[in-house]
Amino acid sequence: MILVLRALHLLGLALAVALPISLRAQQEVPVSADSAADADTASSESAPATDKPQATRLEAVTSVATRTRHSAFELPESVGIVDADRLETEQPSNLGEAVQHLPGVDIANGPRQAGEAVVIRGLSGDRVLVTVDGARQNFAGGHRSKLLLDPDLLKQVEVLRGPGSALWGSGALGGVLALTTKDAADFLAPGQHFNARARLGFQDGTGEQRVGATLAGRYGAFDVVGDIGRRDSDDLRLGGGDTLPDSALEVDSSLLKFGWDAAPGHRLQLSSFNYRDQGISPSNPSQPEDSDNPRLDRENDQGYTQLRYQFEGVGRRLSGAHLNLYRTDLDVTEDRVGAPRHDELIFDTRGVDAGLRFGFAPFSQVLSLGAEYYEDSGEATRNGAPRPQFPDARQRVQGLYLQDELQLTPAWTLIPGLRHDRFRSESNTNAARDLDESETSLRLGTSYQLTDWLALQASYGEAFRAPNLTELYSAGTHFLGNQFTPNPELRPEKAANKELGFRLGWDGLWREDDALRVRFSAYQNDVEDFIELVVNTTVSSFPQPVCSLPNPPPGCASPLGPIIAGTSTFENLRDAELKGGELEAAYELGRFTGEFSYARVRGNNRETGDPLALIPADTARLGLSYRLPWPGLRVGTHITRAARQDRVPPPASNGGVVVEPTDGYTVADLFAVWEPSGEALKGLR
Repeated sequence: MILVLRALHLLGLALAVALPISLRAQQEVPVSADSAADADTASSESAPATDKPQATRLEAVTSVATRTRHSAFELPESVGIVDADRLETEQPSNLGEAVQHLPGVDIANGPRQAGEAVVIRGLSGDRVLVTVDGARQNFAGGHRSKLLLDPDLLKQVEVLRGPGSALWGSGALGGVLALTTKDAADFLAPGQHFNARARLGFQDGTGEQRVGATLAGRYGAFDVVGDIGRRDSDDLRLGGGDTLPDSALEVDSSLLKFGWDAAPGHRLQLSSFNYRDQGISPSNPSQPEDSDNPRLDRENDQGYTQLRYQFEGVGRRLSGAHLNLYRTDLDVTEDRVGAPRHDELIFDTRGVDAGLRFGFAPFSQVLSLGAEYYEDSGEATRNGAPRPQFPDARQRVQGLYLQDELQLTPAWTLIPGLRHDRFRSESNTNAARDLDESETSLRLGTSYQLTDWLALQASYGEAFRAPNLTELYSAGTHFLGNQFTPNPELRPEKAANKELGFRLGWDGLWREDDALRVRFSAYQNDVEDFIELVVNTTVSSFPQPVCSLPNPPPGCASPLGPIIAGTSTFENLRDAELKGGELEAAYELGRFTGEFSYARVRGNNRETGDPLALIPADTARLGLSYRLPWPGLRVGTHITRAARQDRVPPPASNGGVVVEPTDGYTVADLFAVWEPSGEALKGLR
C-alpha cells in the first residue's frame, strides 16, 4: 500500500510539472482562496501583510463544532484556531508546537516528539479525537505518539475544547483536534494556472534542517497540488544548555491532491499523504532510559488516502452534502538497541462519513444529518511471532447524528444535537469474548445577543470513549513474572460538560480603525469510568533465608530469592471532575495587533479528592505584533507565563507512579516576517 501511494505521489508531481507546458505560468504568490464553498472543512484566507487583517483571530471560520461554517467567535462552544499565517510565522516543527499558544491546550509526554500527546482541558491521549480532513486518526499505541503529520502540509488547525461526541462519536471526551491540509487553491490565485514554491529552514535549538517544494496547477475544472518535505534534527538543546539524549529525528513527508469541479457546487477530490519519521528514543519517550525502559530504534510509516465528494447548493433546500471515504495505514517498527529484538506493529483505520444539510424557513434553520462507519484493526509481532501485548483484534463502529441550528429570533440562536453509536470489538485470536454495546450522546448550545456588543452563551455536551483494543484484549507478559489479563467487561468512559460564558465585540471602540473581541467561558466536565491499568503483584515466601550471589550466607539452602508474580489488567477505576475557565482577548488598531489568553483547569479524583495527573499549570499568554511602514515587514513577540504546578496526585492514587511538581517558567518568543511587495522579490517570505 505504501509503495502504491508513493508511486501516486511521483505521478502527481510529474503531472504538476507537465502542466505549465500547456498553461500560462505566473510567478506571484497568491492570496489563499477556497476552490469551492466548503461547509464541512474549514478554510483560512491569508492576506498580504500590507492589507488590514481580519477584526480578530477569534473570528476565523471554523466547522469543527457544528460541521457547518461559522465564525469561531459566535459559537456557544469554545473553539481555538491556528490559521495559515500563524503556522508560517511560527514555523512549528511538529503538531505540538503548532497548538501550544491556544488557551486550554497543552502538550504532554515531551519534549521528545516520539511520545507527545495533546492535552485539552486536562484530558489527553485517546480522550482527544484527532482528525485529518475529517478522517479519524484512531491509533492507540501506549507511549507512542499519534501526532504523525508535518505542519508544513497544514492550512488550518481547529481545536474544539470540551466533549464533542454528539457530532464526532467515540473519543471526544476532552475535545477534537481537527487538521485541514492544503489544497491547490491555497497556492493559486483566481485566474492563475501554475505556481511553484520552495522552502528552506534551520533551527539551532535542534540543529534542524528543513527543505521542501510545492507544485500546484489548474486546467479548466481540474487542479492538482504536490508537496514534498524533509526535516533532519539533532538532539534537542534544553533550557539549561544540556542536550536531551536520543531526541534526534528524521522526517520525510509528502502530500498529493487531485481535484475536479465537476459542475457548479459539485467537487470531487482524491488525496493522499505519506509520513515517515525515524529516530532512537527510550521505549517510553517521556522517561529516561533504564533497564525497564530500553532504547529503541523506532520508525513510524503512515500512509493516508481519501476520496471526498462535496456539494454546495447555495439558496436551495438541499444546501449541502458530503461523502468522505478514507483509509490510514500505520506501520511501526522498533529494534532494541544492542539486543536482537525486532517488533512490528500494524494499525489500520478504514471509514466512510456521509452527510446532508437542509435549509428551512422561518427560523433560518439548518438541519444536518449524517452517518459514519469506521473499522480499526491492529496486530503486532516480535521477532516474527505474534505479540499479544498489542492484540490481533478489530473494532467496528456505526454512528448516526442529527443537528438543528435554529435562529429563533435575530438575537437568539439554539443548536441541539444527538448522535447514536454502536461499537463491536472482537479478538481474532479468541483472547476474550466480543464486546457489543451502544451509546447516545446529547448536545445543546445556545447564544443570546443581549446588546450590540454583549452576547451570553451556554452549552451542555456529552461524550464517550469506547475501550480500545489494547485495553480489552492485551495478553502475554507485561514484565518478568507479570502477565496481562484481557478484560471484555470494560465500560465506556463517559463525560458530561456544562459551560457558561460571554463574548464582547466592538468595532471602532476608540478609533474608526480599531476592533476589540473578548470571550470568556467557565466549565465543569464530569468524567465517569476512567479506564486505567492495574498492576497486581505477589511475592512468594521461602522457609530458608533469601540467598544472594555470589556469596550466600551460611545455612542458605538455595541461591534463589523471592519470586514476584501477578497480573496486569485494564479496569474502570474512578470518576473525575475537571473544571476551569478560559479568557481570550484580541485588539487591533491600525498596524498594531495584540492578543491575550489565560487558562486555568483543576482536575480531581471524585472518590478520593486527590488531584489528577497531567493537569496543566495555570498559563497566560500575550502576543504583540506591528506592521512597520516599510512595506511587507511585521515584527512581534509571544510571551508565555506558566505558574508552578504542585497539585499532583500521591502515588497511592496514581497507580504507584510518582509525579513530581514542576516549577513555573516564562518563555519569550520574538519574530519578524518580511514579504516584499516589489516585483523583483514578489513571492518571497
